[in-house]
Amino acid sequence: MIEIKRIQQQPALAQDIYAVMAAVYPVSPWTLEQIQADLSQDQTWYALAYDGAEVIGFLTVQETLFEAEVLQIAV
Repeated sequence: MIEIKRIQQQPALAQDIYAVMAAVYPVSPWTLEQIQADLSQDQTWYALAYDGAEVIGFLTVQETLFEAEVLQIAV
């Protein structure tokens, strides 16, 4: 069963997110370091799709006081 979890400020999950990007894109639009930095931001959160313990997709959202922007989505 697929489970969706919202995460914030968890740079340790960067490698899992990068693996999804590498599987989806011929060349990842973000480097591992950029993902780690993004995961450290207060205004950014991720929704991760898990199949068991494996991350199989994600959504990246950046929020400010007045708006929210989807930065990335990959499955």
